[in-house]
Amino acid sequence: VRLKQKDRQIMISVEDTGPGVPREKQAELFTRFVTPVRAASSLGIGLHLTRQLVEAHHGEIRYEDNPGGGSIFTLTLPDTDSIYTPEDFLPTSEAQATNTQHPTPIIQPTRNCHPYRSTSEECSS
Repeated sequence: VRLKQKDRQIMISVEDTGPGVPREKQAELFTRFVTPVRAASSLGIGLHLTRQLVEAHHGEIRYEDNPGGGSIFTLTLPDTDSIYTPEDFLPTSEAQATNTQHPTPIIQPTRNCHPYRSTSEECSS
């Protein structure tokens, strides 16, 4: 794990030396219900959810091959709260509507799909 701060951004990189992600799966790596390899214990929601959380905080996540084998995931987040607008928050009650210190971030789902459905027509965007 590496942490770096540069140009008002925080970068967190997580590296491993595992098998990596096959090239044909890299483009859809952050898509819900897609897994890089077949695994009985994986539903393919972790990286999708991570991307949604990072984007809700005006950041980005990216994948790259680790030159020594494996994967490198890098999250880039702003280190200031000045990038947020009132539209970034959803009040949970009338009292919280006036509380700007602890508002609730809005996270919108990007797709509604079941992991066992076989065609994209069965999923709604």
